[in-house]
Amino acid sequence: LRHQKVYYWGCGEIYTMRKHLFSQSIPQAILVDTPYSGPDCVNNIPVVHPNTVLTGAPLPIIIFSNAGVDICRRIKAKYPQYFDDNIIICKL
Repeated sequence: LRHQKVYYWGCGEIYTMRKHLFSQSIPQAILVDTPYSGPDCVNNIPVVHPNTVLTGAPLPIIIFSNAGVDICRRIKAKYPQYFDDNIIICKL
């Protein structure tokens, strides 16, 4: 994913601990689909609901969550242009 545009999913503890693994990628947004009361931007990356960006051409999604398999299943059900090879799960 070097120099490739991506979406991050989640900005909690796992994101904080593992984001360095993807420092060569170019994050376009952090996706959060649960009630979120944090900042509009994290590390200068906008935090948005997936519906605002996932309807277009697919970019790889890096999921920072221990519930990654569940999130992946929901993404593929709601956004049929996404497949397993578009999604990376990163957990603790």
